[in-house]
Amino acid sequence: PLAGAGVVIEPQTGAVLAMVSYRNSEQQPPVLAAGKDNYCLYAGFPAASLIKIVTAGAVLEKKGFTSSKTLPVAGRFHTLYKHQIGLKRPRFKPQSVSLEKAFSLSVNPYFGKLGIEVLGEQELQETAQEFLFDMPMVFDLPLAASQIMVPESAYERAELACGFNTETTISPLHAAMIAAVPVNGGKIMRPYLVERLVADSGEEVFFRHPETLTQPLQGKSLQDLQRLMRATVRYGTAKKAFAHLRRVRGSRDWLLGGKTGTIDLPSREGRCEWFA
Repeated sequence: PLAGAGVVIEPQTGAVLAMVSYRNSEQQPPVLAAGKDNYCLYAGFPAASLIKIVTAGAVLEKKGFTSSKTLPVAGRFHTLYKHQIGLKRPRFKPQSVSLEKAFSLSVNPYFGKLGIEVLGEQELQETAQEFLFDMPMVFDLPLAASQIMVPESAYERAELACGFNTETTISPLHAAMIAAVPVNGGKIMRPYLVERLVADSGEEVFFRHPETLTQPLQGKSLQDLQRLMRATVRYGTAKKAFAHLRRVRGSRDWLLGGKTGTIDLPSREGRCEWFA
């Protein structure tokens, strides 16, 4: 790969257990912006379909959606044409798609319609802020804030809702924090590296207490998001990546879930590919 980053956190405390950044030394120019040296903390990567976690959270929490809520979808799942989201005359006969299927297979027209027909721009922006987009990020190392796209038209609202743009950006650390929401009661904890400091005398001078930054989801909404993320691994866009686990003893008892995202990097060769 041209570059890579991996972050593992403990959802209940925010402790960063592992954080690794890689760049192919033969690749010129580097993907990172000048002056940046850690991909894990770089908030300039397009969030792509990871933003579907936020959009799904918004309709689950604010609009009473469930994982079985259906919308008509016409055309291919991974495109976003105006005729697919009601801005032009439809060209194809639509099929009924559930929120679970749309999330697990990353169906852009479904989420585009949510941005146009279901969610107001303010509602989606507010939910994104609850997931810590456009918010200061406090960490033991410098960490820039992730940015949410500001749409100027109905089509751009659709692009925002489904992640079909390069203006909504996120860091790998923030992506891990968002992915932890379904397994931590809907809470996002403040991430940290340093747990405690002890003076030469043996006196403890600092100890990190877990700190909840936000709780964007709760109750039934949280259960439905868990269902959506499990479906991504079970039969959705991450199915092949996890197929080998069927041969691992004891894996039948594991509960696995997540969200994929793929998009071309702006003005550069190569693609940005996520799994959170």
